[in-house]
Amino acid sequence: MLRGVRVLIVDDDPNARFLLELLCKDEAFTPVFASGGHDALERLGQGDIAVLVTDVQMPDLSGEQLLDRVKQEYPDVPVVMMTASPSIEDAVRFLKRGADDYVSKPIEKAVFSHRVRTLLEKVRLSNEVAALRKGMATSDHTTIIGNTPVIQALLRRLPMTAQTDATVLLTGESGTGKEVFARRVHELSKRKNKHFVAVNCGALSDNLLESELFGYKRGAFTDAVRDTPGMVVEAEGGTLFLDEIGEVSPAVQVKLLRFLQSKEYKPLGSPRVEKADTRIIVATNRDLKTMVKEGLFREDLFYRLNIIPITIPPLRERKADIPLLASFFLGIFRRLYDKRASGFTSEAFSRLLAYDWPGNVRELENRVQQLVVLSNDDVIREADIDSTSDTPGEKHVELSFREEKQRVVADFERDYVARLLERCDHNVSEAARIAGLDRKSFWLLAKRNGQKGQGRGRGA
Repeated sequence: MLRGVRVLIVDDDPNARFLLELLCKDEAFTPVFASGGHDALERLGQGDIAVLVTDVQMPDLSGEQLLDRVKQEYPDVPVVMMTASPSIEDAVRFLKRGADDYVSKPIEKAVFSHRVRTLLEKVRLSNEVAALRKGMATSDHTTIIGNTPVIQALLRRLPMTAQTDATVLLTGESGTGKEVFARRVHELSKRKNKHFVAVNCGALSDNLLESELFGYKRGAFTDAVRDTPGMVVEAEGGTLFLDEIGEVSPAVQVKLLRFLQSKEYKPLGSPRVEKADTRIIVATNRDLKTMVKEGLFREDLFYRLNIIPITIPPLRERKADIPLLASFFLGIFRRLYDKRASGFTSEAFSRLLAYDWPGNVRELENRVQQLVVLSNDDVIREADIDSTSDTPGEKHVELSFREEKQRVVADFERDYVARLLERCDHNVSEAARIAGLDRKSFWLLAKRNGQKGQGRGRGA
């Protein structure tokens, strides 16, 4: 990981440089040497130095003067001070002037290696987060975060997938980010300027789901006081995302199959067949193949949905992405709650990496939100994580997977709905738009979680 990374070492004594070169002999990083402060500044100007290690006593430009210049001209380069006469006063002075660390001469190999490697890891994480923010989409809903090979492979598939109108089947455990992938496919497609409409099929009864999908005519049922178009019409020219497709009843499966085959549908209470040009993306955390074998899901519908299958891995299989994800969520919530915390310590990252995250990205997001809300410091520390309930690193053996999943989903829904309604002054219509749900589905979600709002709109 550190192969080829350059560390600039500055010392005016050629014997000292020789000894330092010996210390770096077996290291993965590449040492680069300068004989003085001005020489070091010239080398820094080439722009490929990750860490600077400098002696304090030098004739042309002292280590402290070089530190001042580096912090002014190259503020992202960490600096380690070397001194043959260490003291507490010197250490405090160096740190106040911006030094990241300091070591005493004669330098031991183990100490030198540990100090430099720690700073290089800090630089690596900072660079990854900076690159992530630079490449971040304008909407958090379409930002897919991950540098692991499995995520990068999925990202390379998305543009080609998006350019067709073929149905996409997203599979993966709850909380892996299936809707984020669906939104990204929409944003990359020729339909990006039209609506993306999302519905949670598991949150609606059969009759309500059918009426929400295909609409209804006045008088079709007791509360049908006017003609109401369905989501296939709302998403006309755009994309309709059906989450939890495995929860759809056989009756609705038949009507969905017809729509996929011909783009035709009948609103409830209407004798007329209508058409809509809407792309379908579906998602599930269930095994549809097994459901087909058990007679719980139509085989012909499964094949219609499974044109482009995309499996999103659980977070435990892409743990290297946890620091990026945690930093991304931290940035969102520190702005939302106006908090000071701007990063995690390496020990805190280690605690997050030690946990298996059965609730996946959604659980990590919820945990980071909790940490930010409770934080009063500039960084999130290991102690902050340990002080919260369900501490990462401990195995949840007392709950089954289903129970744990239900707990995580319930916690997320409650916090998400409350936070979103607060931001929207309890306007359900506005909150539903931001959440990517139809107004009725969001109102039912809010009601289930004990929330109330105004401006409910159609069907509330």
